[in-house]
Amino acid sequence: MTYEQFFPPAAPTPPDAPEPWRSSTSGNPLSEVPLGSSAGMQGRSTVHDAAVPRPPTGLAVAVIVLGWIWVAWLVVLGFAADASEDTWREAVERGLSYDDTDPTVFDLAYLPVRGYLLAVLVVGSLWLHQSRRFAESQGGDYRFRLAIAWTWLGWVVPLLMLWFPALAVTDVWRATLRRRLGWILLPWWGCWLVLLWLSWTAEGWRGGVLGGDVLQDQVLVVGESYIFGAVFAAFACWAWTVIVVRIRRAQLALASA
Repeated sequence: MTYEQFFPPAAPTPPDAPEPWRSSTSGNPLSEVPLGSSAGMQGRSTVHDAAVPRPPTGLAVAVIVLGWIWVAWLVVLGFAADASEDTWREAVERGLSYDDTDPTVFDLAYLPVRGYLLAVLVVGSLWLHQSRRFAESQGGDYRFRLAIAWTWLGWVVPLLMLWFPALAVTDVWRATLRRRLGWILLPWWGCWLVLLWLSWTAEGWRGGVLGGDVLQDQVLVVGESYIFGAVFAAFACWAWTVIVVRIRRAQLALASA
């Protein structure tokens, strides 16, 4: 009989159990912070803040600047149209369409207009969309009248474009400032609708969207139409600036609270 038969070796000692505050948080920088400490609360606050939409302050400045540039551009288009009247008068007498007329100063000034208006639409809709998301994140009890998709679609859907953008902006105002928009809505949206009508009318006088219609005598007052439209655009842009600035201030106050 050997010694090992009478005295078998003892079973291996099990490893020590992990400490309860380290067992399931290995590698987590917050795992070793005592519960309730300031460092732990700061880490949790950082994670929470990252999930909350930030106020679109840069976009707010952009939509204001783009609006005033458009006002100035309308004035330039008006003077360019006046400088092109002789060419258009000759085209009217000969029964030509806009496409058949000789190039004018107005054509050069109007060339980037559609691309610029597309940029205004994208930036404005993006500001409105992000402002809506920020307002929703504040947890107020305001019930929005339109779905968030209308912050984009409201500007381009026929007929609805005459009122839905005003509703979307009013929703953001009320949810952010906690009060009604008030009288400033009238000069902003009323002047905007007048500007739309003048722009569509001037487009028709220049032979329609494609420029294939025969020019009529009305084309000779296109310049006055743009100058008149610039006046309404200035009033609309002034009211728009007031609206955007006040929403921006309220957003910053809520974000810093």
